Amino acid sequence: MSPPVTVPEWRDFLTGPGTRWPGTQPASEDAVRAAEQRLGVPLPPSYRNFLLVSDGWAKMPTNAGTLRRVEAIGWYPEADPEMWTAWFGDMDFPELESELRRCVLISTDTNQGDVWVLSADHIGADGEWRAYEWWPGDGGDLLPHDSFGALLLSARDKWLAEAEA
Repeated sequence: MSPPVTVPEWRDFLTGPGTRWPGTQPASEDAVRAAEQRLGVPLPPSYRNFLLVSDGWAKMPTNAGTLRRVEAIGWYPEADPEMWTAWFGDMDFPELESELRRCVLISTDTNQGDVWVLSADHIGADGEWRAYEWWPGDGGDLLPHDSFGALLLSARDKWLAEAEA
């Protein structure tokens, strides 16, 4: 299966057979545009269209906690200054800090799980931004995905495999 990108693909992905709706009400086009204006960049197509179908998730079946509503996304240093300071205030991780500085934080941190971000420094010809999973609790490396859609597809496959085990 290809990662969802368009609004109809997201609707099918989130409401397909055997899928329990994990989302919330859609974000409005105005709310998405306001976030893009606040960030100073257009959001990647797969994430933008996801928001137009589901404005975040109240609870994800993963350690990432929740996907933030469109008004709560932001550049990582500003969106979660406490975590940013904990990692980069006194510690010396220049490469990680440089990579995460231009990432939009799209999930909440459960203080035990992973964080999902979208990198504005890695934009493909299709307008998609590289998506990362990061486990700040263990200081692990960033796990890259080609897009938000690819990240969510990968996460869903992991959830299904764990449910079958």
